[in-house]
Amino acid sequence: MKISSLFTKIRAITRYFNDKNSDNFSNKTRVNQLLCRFFANFSQKYKNLTYNNLSVFFNKRIIDKLSYFEFFEFYKQHFNNVYSEKFKSLDLSNSVGVKSLNINNARKYPNTQDKLLHKYRDLSKKATKVEEIPYIIYAFVNKERPEDGIRIGMTKNLPQIRAKLYQKDSKLKKYEGFPLYEDIKLQGIESFKMIILDVQIGRKNAIISEDFFTISFNRDAKSKYGFDLSINLDYNKHVGDLTSLKGDEHSGYIKGIFFDDVNHLIERGYEMLDIAVRYGVTTSTILNRLKTWYSDQFGSNVGYKEVSTYLRTKKLIEYYSQGLMAHEIAKKFVKFDEDYKATAFKDIKKAHEQFISGTISEKSYSLSAIYQWTNDYLKMDPSIAYERFFIKPIVISLLQSGFQMYEAIEVFEAMSIANPRAEGALYDKDSLFRMLKNRLWDTGTGKSWDAMRDIFLEPIIENLIRRNTPHTKIDLMLGRKGFTARYFKRKWNFNIFEDAKIFFATNYLGFHEVNDFLD
Repeated sequence: MKISSLFTKIRAITRYFNDKNSDNFSNKTRVNQLLCRFFANFSQKYKNLTYNNLSVFFNKRIIDKLSYFEFFEFYKQHFNNVYSEKFKSLDLSNSVGVKSLNINNARKYPNTQDKLLHKYRDLSKKATKVEEIPYIIYAFVNKERPEDGIRIGMTKNLPQIRAKLYQKDSKLKKYEGFPLYEDIKLQGIESFKMIILDVQIGRKNAIISEDFFTISFNRDAKSKYGFDLSINLDYNKHVGDLTSLKGDEHSGYIKGIFFDDVNHLIERGYEMLDIAVRYGVTTSTILNRLKTWYSDQFGSNVGYKEVSTYLRTKKLIEYYSQGLMAHEIAKKFVKFDEDYKATAFKDIKKAHEQFISGTISEKSYSLSAIYQWTNDYLKMDPSIAYERFFIKPIVISLLQSGFQMYEAIEVFEAMSIANPRAEGALYDKDSLFRMLKNRLWDTGTGKSWDAMRDIFLEPIIENLIRRNTPHTKIDLMLGRKGFTARYFKRKWNFNIFEDAKIFFATNYLGFHEVNDFLD
């Protein structure tokens, strides 16, 4: 072990005992005593500090004990300083002490932490302006030093993402010697627990909330309203060094990355690097946003692939439902030209500047890409997708209206509905029959036009009879003189209309075959 590494660990141990001579390593006997004391103490503490004990502590110190609403009101009234003025504008209605949070689907989230997380996600999806971006104010707690090892912070990301950033930062040279990061290296990230304290809309409100909780966690346990400025000194600076004194500009400019905007870009075909370049941020930032918005839906490991599949599946269905064919759909999806990627991988800011200046151009997707997406996402060939999402609703409507096949073909001609399997051609009797039998539904389950018409008309005619509609009027509605009488005989074996009328006055058909053909 390197000497510098050993000294770092000894410093961490001396801080553990609040030792004031952490840099004095000249007395070897003292250092040995200190180490022996640490291991004896740590062994006993670790044995006693079970998960249940931790849960009791967290509930007591962070949620129940605070009665921080009372402290909040007291501070505003009795302290005349920069903080008390800022606190007057702070809304704590989405914080841990609120017994009933106003959220959607509350029954699904019985735990307060889950409710706060759901509230944050919901607000994040609704944000359309920078000032509407929600922030989580959190306590990052060292389980091994729960009384004085609490970092108060704020983040636009999910708590687990922020925790990973702490772990990543602990390996960077610029953070060497910082107590929090040294403890993460020494103990491991699993020794820390992330707890949501509050959810605020906008960076300005988040900074004020962060300041309040930082002050609140520096309260003296022996005094109701007093302070102990040695508490959390390792992890959080005390009152005079808080961020609000630096003004709202601190920590730089915040990009407005919004749910609807990013969804729209993905729907259009943008790859994750394209989106990152457009905003001038890293792909990790985009990925973290997607995790914030979609982890409830797809799980904590959700990534660009899952979100793009979900959004583009809906978009493909929308385009096919409009009657667009694959080559027309290919023009609807765009991405950045490949030439910029070499620059983007090296310098995302420079690539962003190229985008702003208009030197990065968009290009349409290839026809083969749409074929691939349709097969992967919709599990069918593009020509079948066109027929099922565009033509099928038309066919069903014609069948339910009692149209004959030749009349349906005339409708197709009037609407200029093209046959995707024969370029420039319309449907004829043979192609319409093959589509009806093998492609609009599962292969081989379809039937002839007349048979399908009988199937789709069955529940309609049954209900018309039950409503005492004369068969002549049903014929008139369908535009088919004598059709109803032939239908009774063919479908239900009734010789006369009155027999059908008597039967359906007191009986219902238990099954309609049409149910097999409706999605």
